[in-house]
Amino acid sequence: MEIRVRLAAEADMDAVNRLRRQVNDVHVAGRPDIFKPGFGPELQEHLYAYLPSATNDVLVAEAEGEIAGFAMVDYIERPESPYNLARRFYHVAEFGVDAAWRRRGVGKALMDYMKADAAARGFAKMELDVWAFNTGALAFYEAAGFRCYRRFMELPLSEGALPDPPRRAGTAHLICGPICSGKSTYARRLAGKKNAVILSSDDLTAALPCDHDASYPIVHDFLRRKAAETARCGTDVILDWGFWHAADRREITAYFTGQGLACRWYYLDAPEDTLLRRIEARNGALKPGEFLVDAGLMQKCREQFEIPGKEEMDVWITPDTEEERQ
Repeated sequence: MEIRVRLAAEADMDAVNRLRRQVNDVHVAGRPDIFKPGFGPELQEHLYAYLPSATNDVLVAEAEGEIAGFAMVDYIERPESPYNLARRFYHVAEFGVDAAWRRRGVGKALMDYMKADAAARGFAKMELDVWAFNTGALAFYEAAGFRCYRRFMELPLSEGALPDPPRRAGTAHLICGPICSGKSTYARRLAGKKNAVILSSDDLTAALPCDHDASYPIVHDFLRRKAAETARCGTDVILDWGFWHAADRREITAYFTGQGLACRWYYLDAPEDTLLRRIEARNGALKPGEFLVDAGLMQKCREQFEIPGKEEMDVWITPDTEEERQ
């Protein structure tokens, strides 16, 4: 998939404001004592002040004909003052990726463009600020190389002056891989490390007195809602689902991130001969409730399983060697 980063045009403003609203909603949810709910005309109009000029720009990341991400940047030159030396830096004022496009390389493409642009303009560094509650954004910026050099702190002087600190949300660990790639084994091991709850669609569909294909979408809808509830309560949750299709991976990523929940992707990269060996062993020792992996199901897996791109996964696992590549 090609991601093109370019200067925004006036025709892009409605799409950019749609993404800015997503960012604003995260801030309202994180600090309702500071940020106003809604996304009023003043906030929308503020974007137009950033149309290409000598001191700032709006950038957009375009993918498959859609505006998938944006950045508003300032070119800062501050003169010397009694307190500070003269400073020049490339400032990222606002940054966001559409919830439906996260974990597909859009944020990285924007950041890479800005790094190159800042260097080409002669800036020695980039700066931005991020709120403490926005842990997902903080992790992204740290991964991009940013580091903290200043902190703002607050002290409430009366009860109720600050909202209660949000409960630490759990992470959704999403395990992708074909049949017999070792997903369930890895999920159990990961559950022990993370003290996490495993939600397996196979376990639930096997217990239902109806056709697997008919119950599958109902089960998945139920389990993902339970996964979000569990994560909001502060417990990590593991979805051992396989996630054969790229569209399904994008959809569930958007589902969790759209609720402010972190998700982490794992891919089990088992070679064909390992899969066949494991399938043969599994078929020879089926447990109650387990289904036979016959030639037809294996062929269906081969035809329909869409191998993820490296940018989709946080951890890439080779089961035979238990090697994990971040």
